[in-house]
Amino acid sequence: MAKFFISIFFVTNTFITISAQDLTTSFRYIDSLITADQFEKADWLLDSIQRIPYIARHEWYRVELDILKGDLCLGKNNYIESIKHYRSILTKAHPADTASALKFAKALNDLGIAYYHTSKPDSAKNVHHRSIEIYRSYGDQQGLAYNYNNLAIIAKDLKEIDKALNYYQKSSDAARSINDSLGFGFIALNLGVLCYDNKREIEAIEYFYEALEIFTALGKDTRANSVKTRLGKAYLRLNVFNSARSILNQAREYFTIHKEYWHLSHVYIYLSDMFIAQNQPDSAIYFLNSALECSGQMNDKTVSGQIYYRFGKVFEIKEDLDSAHYYFERSLNGFAGTHLDGEMISRLALAKLLLARGEFERAIRESEKVRAMANGNLGSRHEEVAYTILYEANKALGNNLKAFRNLEALQSVKDSLFNKEKALEVARIEYGNYLETREAEQKAEREKLKLAYQQDLNEQRWVKRFAIACFLSLVIILSCWYRSHRLKKRDNAYLARKNSIIEAANNELRALREKDRINQLREKALMNKSIATKERELAAIVMVNHEKNTILCNIDQRLAEMIEMVEDDTKIGLKELKRLVSSNLNLGESWNSFIHQFVTVHPNFFESLKKLNPDLTLHDLKLCAYLKIGMDNKNIAQVTYVAPDSVKKSITRLRKKLKLNQQQNIRHFVMHLDN
Repeated sequence: MAKFFISIFFVTNTFITISAQDLTTSFRYIDSLITADQFEKADWLLDSIQRIPYIARHEWYRVELDILKGDLCLGKNNYIESIKHYRSILTKAHPADTASALKFAKALNDLGIAYYHTSKPDSAKNVHHRSIEIYRSYGDQQGLAYNYNNLAIIAKDLKEIDKALNYYQKSSDAARSINDSLGFGFIALNLGVLCYDNKREIEAIEYFYEALEIFTALGKDTRANSVKTRLGKAYLRLNVFNSARSILNQAREYFTIHKEYWHLSHVYIYLSDMFIAQNQPDSAIYFLNSALECSGQMNDKTVSGQIYYRFGKVFEIKEDLDSAHYYFERSLNGFAGTHLDGEMISRLALAKLLLARGEFERAIRESEKVRAMANGNLGSRHEEVAYTILYEANKALGNNLKAFRNLEALQSVKDSLFNKEKALEVARIEYGNYLETREAEQKAEREKLKLAYQQDLNEQRWVKRFAIACFLSLVIILSCWYRSHRLKKRDNAYLARKNSIIEAANNELRALREKDRINQLREKALMNKSIATKERELAAIVMVNHEKNTILCNIDQRLAEMIEMVEDDTKIGLKELKRLVSSNLNLGESWNSFIHQFVTVHPNFFESLKKLNPDLTLHDLKLCAYLKIGMDNKNIAQVTYVAPDSVKKSITRLRKKLKLNQQQNIRHFVMHLDN
């Protein structure tokens, strides 16, 4: 209905009358197009619908139109344009009815997403909190879960870890209250990412396993294997290489089968990281080549930059500095303008390489450029590398004051890094203890199961004896049953033979009956054929009599005219000839002859007509007889010496006398009467 309605006023560009229901239906249809990513069609429809005068007179429809435009831009990842459209709702109070209010709250949530992607976290937080107030007033837990999850992402980016954890917990509570398993899975995944980013690897692994369990149960296989990729990264950071290899290979197998090249390329990258950490460059090169092949299917510069960076690290291990320099340059080209962190670590690696090659000034420029790009947000590990390069390069160039300042900064970073390394080592120890504890628990569980099995074994001894007794009883019962079965089988065979004899007799009887039926059908067909032949003969006789009588009438009339014209002697002969002609012109005898032959073919026809209507005249009976033998109106008119219109009127009167309705065909009725 919406397609038809919209197409009318889009073609004319004017619309005289439109109901609110029709407009609401149209908005709903456009929203479905945006959800289905049919952006071009939705954009065209929105531009057309904006020209309706009815929209300008109703404030809420203008707001709803702005929301749809914002949704369209957000779907296209055009965040700046989406903010322009969503911004109109900031000065409005939310509507009173539930559906419109929830739509208003969703628009605020989407506006927060747009603010976040345009680096306006404060504005994003404000609109998310306003959306939360509306969702809470209407008890919509789904909307609360979405907003709290978005606030957690913002807090994580602002390094407000406690706030992020708090928001994730609120999002989790909201999702749990409505049994939103999928939403809870995403929350567990985000919590795992948050813990991983903040060096809380054990908690991250626990959250990742929780998300993996949920996604697997819901059949979200792609998402589940994506979580396995993150688990592999966490295991790599803890140097638990066997677990990392096992779970990454599971993800690799799935993504290879389903040709998920983006995910597959990252799995290969993490597998190469594992071999780089184990100082196995040749194995790392194998997986990096596989990752490069996958990235070629996507044309993703960021993924290519990550791969080339690791190629540089591999050749740095192999002490092939020229190849390492080449790949670090290529990684810079891949990260440029798309991935700031990647560009910074590639420049640091390049600066470190330049330092090793004695190009101190270039090494200093690259390091300073990285610090400027980081704007104070460079990680401790990368800060250590940057200050080390600056210290060594300035020292080599004789810039002692700068070298001393960089050495102080380096020492400060090392102290901080020592604490983080210590924390990571503690995490590894804790994870080792966790594995030992889990192994001890599993061992205790195995001992418990072994003890329970032994108890079951002891309890089952009497069961075996009982089973032997039951077996012997069963053998006796089966023997008796087998003997009974043999007797029954013999009786059944006798009955089957008897039934086969009876069935053969019945088949023979059915064959005889079928033969009689066929003979009857043949006789009936022959009889019908004979009747049809006789009816044709009757019609021919009628027409021959008619022709004969017509000729005789013409001769009689001509003789009468000639008698008046000739002399008296000749008149006597002509009169004698006229009497002879008149004696042969006997219409009554022709009819009687026809009736005699007609009754021979259809003996009960006139009796059946009389039963239907005893008041039928001789003319009516004649008309029915002519219809019975298949004569048309023209032939009937000729043999009865009347006009065809008179025959039609006679047939109409006959229909009324026979009490036929308008749907009944009188010819068909008469033809099948007394058959």
